[in-house]
Amino acid sequence: MDTAQYDLSEKVFTILGYEFIGAKSYPEAIAVLNMGVELFPKSSKLYGQIGEVYLLTGDKEKARGNYKLYL
Repeated sequence: MDTAQYDLSEKVFTILGYEFIGAKSYPEAIAVLNMGVELFPKSSKLYGQIGEVYLLTGDKEKARGNYKLYL
């Protein structure tokens, strides 16, 4: 029996998001952060991070939408 446990906490999604942002792997950052938001829909921090990624990729409209959920 496989006894591996996975940490799917909000903190883990935040850390992974920042790691992908730092590596300029923006599609991966967006995917991970969107998964985090699905699990933690009240997490303003995750919405702020997604807004940051969209701003870095030049998608100001999506950035603005996520920043509104951040505030």
